[in-house]
Amino acid sequence: MAKKNKSLGLNKIIILCAIVFILGIGGTLWFYALYSVAWVDYLPIEVHIPNTTTKVGFAADPNFNFGQVPPTGIAKKEIHVWNENKYPVRVEFRVTGEVASWVYVEDNNFILQPDENKKMNVFLKVPANIPLAKGVEDVYTGEARIRQLRI
Repeated sequence: MAKKNKSLGLNKIIILCAIVFILGIGGTLWFYALYSVAWVDYLPIEVHIPNTTTKVGFAADPNFNFGQVPPTGIAKKEIHVWNENKYPVRVEFRVTGEVASWVYVEDNNFILQPDENKKMNVFLKVPANIPLAKGVEDVYTGEARIRQLRI
């Protein structure tokens, strides 16, 4: 009688390693999402570049609409952030999209203690070399992400 080999085949070992790897990545992401990130908010950003440099406008809506800003113009918006948690958090501000390189914050990546709040000044500076369309406004967009992380 031939003796049967009871060892695992190479395919079974690869499948087992892949399952362990996927479960490990999934568990890490679950832990990060539930424990590390305390709060996230996304705000759409919009800026209108007029076809002449003499127009300036403003926007009073709750989104991040900077209104009309001519080339080399600077606009400012304020964001009030607060920590309603019972633990300190680190606040991060990031921008993506067409206007990402135009937007900057005076103070970024700061710590908020429980029940503390802070005003963030957000500036947008339109570059001088923006090509202007004839007879219309150009609209540039992006998205701001404000995230609070447990520390």
